[in-house]
Amino acid sequence: MRLLWLETKRILKSRLTVCMIMMAVFFSLLMAYVPISFYNCVNPSGDKEYLSGFDALRTMKEIRNDIEGPIEHEDIKAAVKSYQEVTRKYGVDSEYSLPTEGKVETAKYEFLFWRIKEAYGPENGLGANLNTLDVENIDEFYSSISKHLQNNMMLEQKQYPAAQETAIKMFEKVNTPYQYYVGADSTVVDYEELLILIISLCCIVIVAPTFSTDHQTGAYDILRCTRYGRRKLAIIKISSSLIITIGMCILSLSTWGATTLAIWGSNGMQTSIQILFSVINLINLNIGKLMLLLAICGTTMIISCACLSLFISSCASKNMVSLILSLTAFMMPIILGWILPNNIADYVKALFPSGGIGLQNSILLDIIDFKFLNIGSLAIWTPYLVMFFAIIEIPFWIIMTIRNHIS
Repeated sequence: MRLLWLETKRILKSRLTVCMIMMAVFFSLLMAYVPISFYNCVNPSGDKEYLSGFDALRTMKEIRNDIEGPIEHEDIKAAVKSYQEVTRKYGVDSEYSLPTEGKVETAKYEFLFWRIKEAYGPENGLGANLNTLDVENIDEFYSSISKHLQNNMMLEQKQYPAAQETAIKMFEKVNTPYQYYVGADSTVVDYEELLILIISLCCIVIVAPTFSTDHQTGAYDILRCTRYGRRKLAIIKISSSLIITIGMCILSLSTWGATTLAIWGSNGMQTSIQILFSVINLINLNIGKLMLLLAICGTTMIISCACLSLFISSCASKNMVSLILSLTAFMMPIILGWILPNNIADYVKALFPSGGIGLQNSILLDIIDFKFLNIGSLAIWTPYLVMFFAIIEIPFWIIMTIRNHIS
């Protein structure tokens, strides 16, 4: 334990480590603040067209105060009725063409418009025209969603009935009616994913020199001759690096989470993700639980990336080589996404520890999507695949690092 403490202390006192930790904390605060700066709301008072930031959030809470909570079928009918009345009043065919006065009148239900279009759309996947819906005879909202899921899976997984059946079974566990509260929106979790990417890069920069420094200075040849210079030293170096990695993840993500909660409020975390992304999202979560899930998945993948970097460091003879190779391995899922067809890249990326980290290949996009790995009669949801490999690669790369160090 004493050697572990000394090694951890040595890394923490490094100027590079201090800079990376400070950078991670800074971006944690920045990524928590940026979404509220982009938040906007039409201004009912009329002195300017839109409000932004905290003013917009306060105004939106006033506008939608009486619709917060469960979204019932009557709310759907009221939204469609409001849409039709306002678009006819101003002589336009969509909410996007409304003047400011019309946007004020529809602001209460605006968040439901696209969800309704999605639920009542035709089988080809296009959105419904709200002006053509019969308000009085409109089908029950949640039964229409189930039909829409079946149609969507027929379009996306036409040749794979197992995937269709799995998706329907998963969706049966989603609680209805959906919940809505003014507060955190989809932008918040988008920036959480960006923060996870930044934390990953900071951790790789810290971990990459762990073994390569000794190779570069020649200390490795001396340490190998000592009593504990092989297996025990390797375990200590790996343990200290992972302690710092986990600590940075906890510090950064908890800072981001606490700041986000302070900005948006606890009520705003209760909105069903089906309201924010798609009415047929397969997982039963609200925005707050989604944020927590992304933090857990992100931390797991960052640890897995750190373990791969440790292995690369044990092979590299110079720090710069170790860092470049570690960053290359980290970027491979993104690079493969550009090179390979989508249906192949989605599965190949899962083999890498960073398969769910990024902007275009994030675990968030996998969670809100409907992609499955189809093997015969078996259908595996992509997020399960990504996390499975991220978890099993942690002990794999640790063992490989130790073996490489002592050989």
